[in-house]
Amino acid sequence: MAVNGALKLLVLKVLSTEKRKGSQISKTIEDKTGWKVSPGSLYPLMQELVNLKLTSVKKQSNTKIYSITLKGNRFLRESDKKKNEILKKIEEGVKFLKLLGEEDCINNIIDNFDKKHLKLIPITEELIDLEKAINSLDIKNNQTKIKVIIKEAINKMKKLK
Repeated sequence: MAVNGALKLLVLKVLSTEKRKGSQISKTIEDKTGWKVSPGSLYPLMQELVNLKLTSVKKQSNTKIYSITLKGNRFLRESDKKKNEILKKIEEGVKFLKLLGEEDCINNIIDNFDKKHLKLIPITEELIDLEKAINSLDIKNNQTKIKVIIKEAINKMKKLK
């Protein structure tokens, strides 16, 4: 699941407890995860969720109040089932590695996972925007140009070290 998919699940989870304004959704996500979601990322996603009928929106004065729909709750339950299946497989894998006496391997996996993923949290919004930009492109007809842009970005990032 891409970052946008994770944000979609976070929004639905936030709305599963109560109806909220967009700013309240953003604040709750930031409080729970540390991710600062910009209006430019949140509101297009909110419109997508409404279009998918996972959420509904009602206007009160000049404010939009979002709530999760039955379909949105079903989507969350299905996501939880998938998450639990993944966790069960991870648990089985860890038990197997322990049987083999590979505790160091398990600790290595945990340490590397944390190091790789925690580094990305401060730039989550930019990653979401990048994903949207890539998904909006005609990749087939622009493949060469996209590769050039990506290579230029990689070279610039290497120079930051």
